[in-house]
Amino acid sequence: MTKFFTYEERLILQKHLKNNHSFKEIGRELIKHPTTISREVRSHMFELASGYPGAPYNPCRNRGFCKRKNLCGRQCSRNSASYCRFCQKCNEVCFDFLEERCLSRYHAPYVCNGCE
Repeated sequence: MTKFFTYEERLILQKHLKNNHSFKEIGRELIKHPTTISREVRSHMFELASGYPGAPYNPCRNRGFCKRKNLCGRQCSRNSASYCRFCQKCNEVCFDFLEERCLSRYHAPYVCNGCE
């Protein structure tokens, strides 16, 4: 059992993580200890902050139903937008801002493939 992962093994690991398999199941196929799998995932994880097409990333928990307008005034990065939920800067001045965090990144399998 080697501790290093080849490119092909990383592709297999990615496939299994997408299918919600445990580290133990993945380890059986790759002939690696589950701890090795866990360390590989944790050492290569990152958070990608992206919005949907045409809108910037907005981490506010209330973004889906927020009706606030013109909070950041003339400095607004989205002057054409009618609501502040389409502007990144409005989060800095909004008193209703609650940051939404993906909690699945803090426990096994340490990845988030979209919320259910």
